[in-house]
Amino acid sequence: MNLALDLTQDELSELRRHTRVTDDADAVSRAAREFLRICRLRELTSVAGKVDYEENAWRELDQAELAQPELNLDL
Repeated sequence: MNLALDLTQDELSELRRHTRVTDDADAVSRAAREFLRICRLRELTSVAGKVDYEENAWRELDQAELAQPELNLDL
């Protein structure tokens, strides 16, 4: 896909420096992907602590698992 960008030489140099890539197109691609990754992380952290769950459910599952008889795997 071709895309025209209007970046200054200083901006391109900074992108190359931060991405540690010498090719302009590769530096821009890597910077864009990193930006998207950071955006997804921000979205995840914004919902941290807002997820509803039943706190004792894991305890019930743990107790149910412990109550199961052990399997004899001796062959």
